[in-house]
Amino acid sequence: MENKAEKRFYVDACVWRDYFENRGDGIRPLGEFAFGFLSKCSDKKCLIVYSELTLLELKDFDGKMREVISEFGNKMLEVPVLGKEVEEAVKISKERKLPTNDAIHSLIARDNGAIIITRDFHF
Repeated sequence: MENKAEKRFYVDACVWRDYFENRGDGIRPLGEFAFGFLSKCSDKKCLIVYSELTLLELKDFDGKMREVISEFGNKMLEVPVLGKEVEEAVKISKERKLPTNDAIHSLIARDNGAIIITRDFHF
């Protein structure tokens, strides 16, 4: 098991896309911000948590994501999407009018002691 002192970050698909596409929003270099964040995680005692749902949302970047997973090695941790998280997310998404996948991501982060890194306004 990983050291409890490790900071855990669950990186949302939008941030991964910023990184892979080197995106910007006309004002900020979002790809550079994502690169800087991931570089700091690599240099420090951090763990990047991701799920099958993240991989599914990034299916167009499968090769690039696999490269990152390989490069980061033990600094990356794939966690399962649990049925109880999906059930809770469906309820939350209906109550708060949020996309179900975003609710699932937030619950995965919570249940794995990770800080969610995203640019989605829902969070």
